Amino acid sequence: MNHLKFYWSPETQHFACNGEELIGHGFIQTDPTHDLVHLLVAANGNLHWQPSDNRDQTCFAEYNAVLLEHILTNTFYVALQGSQDTETIVPQATKYMRWFVSEHYTPFPVNEKAAYLNFSEHLNTDLIVRLSPYFFAIKFVEYVNPEFRFVEYDFEFTSEDDPVLDENPAVMMPEHLLELLVSKDTSRKSLQISENTGTELEKDQKEEVPPFIPIAQEILRTQLHQLSVYTPRTQKNRSKARKPAHQYGKGFG
Repeated sequence: MNHLKFYWSPETQHFACNGEELIGHGFIQTDPTHDLVHLLVAANGNLHWQPSDNRDQTCFAEYNAVLLEHILTNTFYVALQGSQDTETIVPQATKYMRWFVSEHYTPFPVNEKAAYLNFSEHLNTDLIVRLSPYFFAIKFVEYVNPEFRFVEYDFEFTSEDDPVLDENPAVMMPEHLLELLVSKDTSRKSLQISENTGTELEKDQKEEVPPFIPIAQEILRTQLHQLSVYTPRTQKNRSKARKPAHQYGKGFG
């Protein structure tokens, strides 16, 4: 079992997996969800998750996190808004990764197909689906709150958590964030979240799990199962994918 810690604020960032830590001070360009995905990869095991002084390791850690982040983000919008067909979730993500390998992190240690196969062959689908509500909860905050980068995020979890079914979710967030999450209309509520009171909550005290969480999990499960049979299209010319405003690889990722 992997033990993980996620702390993100405008001034300080602290991420840890079984004692391996990343600590940053000051402004960070990456969003909370991107940095959380690094820990989901760590929880998965058997994949590089931590940027380091070793460039090859950093390349793989960023590739793994960015590919998973794109799949999770696309899934989030499908479940919440129906903004794209489910069939495009993986192809759109891998299209972006061609640019990521061929331009953003060039020279990459291996070609994009090899990086993709390494990711898909070692991904624990059931674990990622089970832990995905942690991502969806914070992604929801980014979606509804323009000031999400000025919010503090602080919780610990393990690779064996089930955020939806656990009677006492291992998620601890500030009261103002809790209020934001539970004060929205039902279709836009996020994961049931309680403050850490040190006591277990009765079932009737907990917020109802919103519809989009289980929907998103089912979509995600289907898409991740397809990773093993999907092969990225070989691109003869350099990718013309636009470089996004969000700069991956700056800060912790």
